[in-house]
Amino acid sequence: MSNNVYTPGQVVYQADNQHVEAAKGVREKLHGICKQRLMNRHVMVKTIDGHEYEGIIVFIDDGNVYLSLAQDEELNKRFFPYGGFYGPGPVNPGGAILPLVLYNLLAITLLT
Repeated sequence: MSNNVYTPGQVVYQADNQHVEAAKGVREKLHGICKQRLMNRHVMVKTIDGHEYEGIIVFIDDGNVYLSLAQDEELNKRFFPYGGFYGPGPVNPGGAILPLVLYNLLAITLLT
């Protein structure tokens, strides 16, 4: 059985170049699509972890897309059926902005 003791300065993981280039390609493609075609548009975003968010893309930087979440109470019930941190009720009453990492996006669907 191996002893998982790491020493300072030891590399414990390094992505291979093929993976790095593929991830950069995905990031660049999504950045271009969001910046040129989807800014200020109502979208549904699905992450690779299966989470879905609905809102408006309000900003994008090199690694993230920023989504202004839906404030509609019915939409909140659909995405957060048990409410927020403080129990039932609207979980986004102030129009929170959610940063989503471009690497983690699986799909973006234009809704309107």
